[in-house]
Amino acid sequence: MRSLVESSRLWRHKRGAVFAEESVETCETLAVVSGYLMGERLMTDRSVSALGLVGPGTVVGLSYAMNLGARSGFRYRAHTDAVVIHIPSKVLLELLDAEPALWKDMAGMLLRQKREMHSTVLTHIIGSLNQRVAATIERLAHLYGTTEGDAVRLRLQITQEDLAALLQVSRPTINKALRVLESEYILALEYKTITILDRKRLQQMAE
Repeated sequence: MRSLVESSRLWRHKRGAVFAEESVETCETLAVVSGYLMGERLMTDRSVSALGLVGPGTVVGLSYAMNLGARSGFRYRAHTDAVVIHIPSKVLLELLDAEPALWKDMAGMLLRQKREMHSTVLTHIIGSLNQRVAATIERLAHLYGTTEGDAVRLRLQITQEDLAALLQVSRPTINKALRVLESEYILALEYKTITILDRKRLQQMAE
């Protein structure tokens, strides 16, 4: 821990700032303390594709360090004001190599987080729009929702523009899909907040 503290940095990133890109030159592992990051892929034509939200308690970047031959171009943008610990991946890998027993728990955590992100990414490409919207909101609720009685409130500063980016559709298209869910009393929409009123029906729609 002393070695990690000496080599790591605690940074505060303002909403909208792009502050980390996976590359051999700047290979860092990021631990999210508070706030949310948006994972983005830089495409070959220099366009940006949003892949998913990363919230508090998540560690990202180490899987790239373990496989530097992988294609770079994945970056992180502060979706909200965020506090992030930047850890040199080389230092972290050296510490883990010194204690092989630590790898089992670390690897399991990273794989679970990666599966969650991949599950969200899959909603971009399968099913009808309503199904993809329902599946994306359900996944975000599973990852970051806070239960309040029978409802689940997504305490995220997530806008319709953000959902549109995640699903690769236009904002009017997302707005129309959300209004349908609201009219059926599955969701309640507020400014930058979504409340799930009937999670069972939302889950059925997402299947």
